[in-house]
Formats: sequence, C-alpha cells, structure tokens
Amino acid sequence: MRNPFERLPSPGLDPRFAVGATSWPDLRRLLAERRRLARLLPFGGTGNVTAYCVLLLLAALAPSAMALLTGQLVTATAAPSSPGQWAPGTLSLLVAIAVVYVVQQSAEAGQQVLRVAIARRIDGTVRARVRELTLQPSGLSHLEQPDLQDDLNRLWDTGGMINRTRSPGTATAGIVVAGFQILGALVATAVVFTFSPLLAIGLLVATLLIRAINRRQWHYLTDVADGRARYRRQVNEWSELAAGPAAAKEVRLFGLGAWATARRRRSALEWAGPIWAVRRDILRKQGTTMVLSVGAGFAGLAVPGLAAASGGIGIDDLVVYLVAVWGIFSARDVGTDGFDIEYGLGAIRALDRLIERYERLGAEWGARPRPTAVLPGGCGDPPAAPHIHFEDVRFTYPGSPRPTLNGVDLTIEPGEVLAIVGYNGAGKTTLIKLLSGLYRPSRGRIVVDDTNLADLDEGELSAWRRRMTVLFQDFVRYPGSIADNITLSAPESLDLECEAAGRAVADAAGRAGMDDLLASAPEGLETRLREGGAGSLGLSGGQWQRLATARALFAVGRGRRLLVLDEPTAHLDVRAEEVFFDQVVREVRGASVVLISHRLSTVRHAGRIALLRSGRIAEIGTHEELLDRDGDYARLFRLQAGRFQTARGGSS
Repeated sequence: MRNPFERLPSPGLDPRFAVGATSWPDLRRLLAERRRLARLLPFGGTGNVTAYCVLLLLAALAPSAMALLTGQLVTATAAPSSPGQWAPGTLSLLVAIAVVYVVQQSAEAGQQVLRVAIARRIDGTVRARVRELTLQPSGLSHLEQPDLQDDLNRLWDTGGMINRTRSPGTATAGIVVAGFQILGALVATAVVFTFSPLLAIGLLVATLLIRAINRRQWHYLTDVADGRARYRRQVNEWSELAAGPAAAKEVRLFGLGAWATARRRRSALEWAGPIWAVRRDILRKQGTTMVLSVGAGFAGLAVPGLAAASGGIGIDDLVVYLVAVWGIFSARDVGTDGFDIEYGLGAIRALDRLIERYERLGAEWGARPRPTAVLPGGCGDPPAAPHIHFEDVRFTYPGSPRPTLNGVDLTIEPGEVLAIVGYNGAGKTTLIKLLSGLYRPSRGRIVVDDTNLADLDEGELSAWRRRMTVLFQDFVRYPGSIADNITLSAPESLDLECEAAGRAVADAAGRAGMDDLLASAPEGLETRLREGGAGSLGLSGGQWQRLATARALFAVGRGRRLLVLDEPTAHLDVRAEEVFFDQVVREVRGASVVLISHRLSTVRHAGRIALLRSGRIAEIGTHEELLDRDGDYARLFRLQAGRFQTARGGSS
C-alpha cells in the first residue's frame, strides 16, 4: 500500500526572523504539509468528518451573517414608526439574529465533541498501522534502537511541560479548524471589500502575516522540544525509579526517595530548560506582530468610523463593516489549534522516519504481518528435534566497538542436553537470540537441518520459532491466570480444546514443582496472578521461576523440539536446583535441551558442556572430560565448589 505521507525535510526555523515565514519556499512547504494531514481525514470516519465540516462551516459563516443582520436591524430601528410599535421587519431580524447566535454556539460546542472523536479514530488507525509495521520485521534489534524509541514518544505525546497532546489525529483535526477559520476570514473580507477594497485586502494580508509569524514561532518551539526527546526519556526513567513499583522496596528501605526525586528534578530541568528559554525568547520577540495588530486594528476601526462621521456611510453600514472587520481578525491568532497542528506535524515527521526505517528492513506501510505459522497436526504428532550448527558466527551490537561473538563454531545434536557456560557478558544470551532469529549474525551462518536461518523469509522464520521455546532469564510475568501464563508459550493452544492440551497444562505444572502453589491457589490453575500491588495472587521469585519452567515444559509437550533454558535456577536454592535437573531436564523426551548458566553445579549432568570465552567456544566436552583437561572450566568449577564448601563449613 502506498504511504499516504510525503516526506519533506523539517527546516531549521528561528523566531528572531519572524517575517521570513512568508517566503515562497515556506509557503509551499506549508501547503504540502497541510495536504499531507488532509490525507488522514478519511480515517476519522465519513460521518464524523462530514458533520464536523458542516459545524465548522456554520461557525465560520456566523460572524458575517451576524454583521449583515445587525446592519439591517440598525436600519430597521432607525426608520420612522408609530409610537409604541416596532418598525416593520424588526421582530424577524431579532429572531434571525437569535437563531444565528444559537447556531453559532451549538456549532462550536458540537465541533469540540466531534474533534475528539475524529482525532481518536485517526490515532487508533495510525497506531494499528504502526503496530503492524513494527511486527513485520522478524528480528529484535530494530526495536532496541534509541532513536526508534524517541520517535515513538514523539508520535504520541501528552505534551509534558508544553501541556498539549500531540498526535496525528489532533494535528489533522486542527488543520480542518484552521481551514474554516481562513474561509470565515475570506467571507468577512468580501463584506469589507464592498466598502473599501484596499482596506479589505490590507486587513487580510496583515491577518495572514500575523498567523504565519505565529506558526513559525510555534514550529521552532516544537523543533527544539523534539530535539530534546532523549532527555525526556531520561526524565521518564527517573520518574519510574522514584515512583514506580519496581524499585519501591529499595527506595523505601534505603531512604532514597529524596535522592531519586532530586535526580528526577535535575533531569527534568535539563530537558525542559532550553524549551522554556526558547518560549520566553518567543514571547519577548513579539514586536512585529504587535505593530501589525495595532496598525490593522486602528485601520479597521478608523477608516469606517471616519467614513461614517463624514456621511460617506450610514450607521447601519458602519455596524456591518465593524463586525466584518472583527471576523477577519478572528483568523489572526493561531492559538491552541495552530499549536496542535505544528506540534502534531512533529508526530507526522516521526511517523515518516519510522516508515522509512522499516522500509529499509523490507516492511511495507499498510501491509499486515504474516500470520504466525502453527505446528502441523493440531493436537497430533510434533516434528523431530532439529540438527543445528553454528559456523564461524560473529555478532556485534550496533554502536559497540568490539564483537560479542567472534567466531563461534558449535553443533547441537538432535535430542542432546547441551550446556553453555561462561563469564557474565560472554555472549551466552546473545547466542540464543541469534538461534531464535531475533538477531542476524554479522558474519557466519546458523544452519538448521541444512537450511541457513538467514535465508528464511518471514513465514519460514515464524515456523522455525514454532519448533523451539526459550525460558529467558528475564521471563515475562503475564497479568493473567496460572493457566494463561503456562499456555502462552504455545499460543495456538489457547484456541484448542482437545484433552491433550488440557492435560499438558496440569502435567507441566506438576513437573515444574508447582504442586504446593496450586494447592494454595484459591481457583487452582484459573487463579489470576499479579506482580506486586493489590489484587489476585502474588508469587515469590522462586514460584515465578517454577511457573516459567512449566511454561517451557508445556511448549515441549505441544511440539517444540528445542528447549532453551537461560539461567533456569537463578531463583532456586541448591536442593531445588538438583531436583530441577532430575525432574525437568532429564525428563524431557524427544527434544534438544540447551542449558545456559553461570552456576556450574546446574550443568554438570549435561551430555556436553561448552565454555564460551571472549566470544568463542574455548572448551567443550563432558563434565568429567573438562575437569581432566584442567582448563578454565575446571578452575571455575573448583572455585564455585570451594565457596560452597566454605559456606557450609561456616554455617556448621
């Protein structure tokens, strides 16, 4: 689908050169940006947009209609009439003026409701398209880029210290309001034109100049605010630390509240200080707009007034022209509508950058992500365990000066238990992200059953992921029931009602050692869980670890034939660690198991153990073979075993 936005560079604007906003390139850019916003209007709903435009049209025409009716009323009341009687037509004119007033007020009230509805519908559509866009690439690295996070923040922003909401929807609704403001000013100009063409054109030009200057100043302010998005992200991080639940225990225990609040305040000032400075500078540099406003106001009042004083026009015409002059001036101030446009255009530019970034990754705006492949057979037989080979695999994180993996050669045989150990930061988790296709190797290749993972398209890569399951060290704690937290490792099971799937949930929970937890859960597997806060059932770190283990085992039962366990015993004691290997790892049938840990006691029973050092496989073999070689693995094992024996001796 064609991208509905033209991509135009954002100029570096400076409020000190305000009159320059009327240059031809600026005007062309202004019109192009307005057309770009207008393309979003259909997303607001045909009925909503039509009603919105009708109400705006009524509100725009009301001042000119009021001017003409008021002039006629003055003429009618000035005409001779019998004492105690109204002049002919006076009553009907009063009724017409009242109707116009009621229509104007009703239109202004109704358009506010429709404006919110249109903006929300547009934003909802754009959000859905952005989600679809980010889901199209199969990897993970594009989601971890700071500039991507900054643009997502720019795309929907509650305004922070600028106190305005920014989104594509608010900008689009604002541009419609601006259009009808200009239309109302043009109609009022036509009324004044019948009296003095020169005055009418002069007032309109002054009004448009003031509007252009204000627009440029708002534009410059939003550019400055956008340029400080990185600092805004830091403010959010400090806010979460100071007031969020994740760090609440330590903040309260160590008395860090004042310190965190002070850091948050300092970060907020670093973010907002330059924005405030520019805003003050803009307010101080209003000389041009003041001269234009005073001059236009004087001319708009003095010229018709002098004409009336000299008998050139009557009082009725004077009233008409004065009200019409005010109608021209109504389009002078950009106000909140103009700021919504300029601030919202920053969101559109952020959207443009997102689209460009994802197009480079092969994604397409408006295309839906491929449906996730489901293992064949529903509740039937799963495929066989895969044969996997890493061939000189190298990987460097963007911006990092050195590779995390630097020539990894490793084979994972079907059905074996392979442990990968190493120092912290050696690249163990990165290896698994490469294996699951979340990252792509910088060099080398990963071959699965004679197929290079890098050669798979999105659908094939999705099917490969459906053959594996990973228990990450920082596993997700879903805010659902115990059963939901188990079955989400094989989401196709959520829609299956076969008995095998139901039995697999209970079996996985039992094998993971969750019997005591289920016995205390008020609704068994259907008990809702929480992570801190009020409501539902709260679990300890070890209980969450067992539940995550059950999640992985359920996935194996549903046909995943590669099980990756990343630090699976991090929250378990030594006795529970031994039980884990006996009840979980040994009991996995028909699947390969990759066990990642820095605690060597967890992996000593594995079929093979690979030591990762400096981005390469330095040693590989069984536990006994590695001890006999007396290399790094043997030294690490003796060191950890010695500490454990010392701790036991001290405690006895």
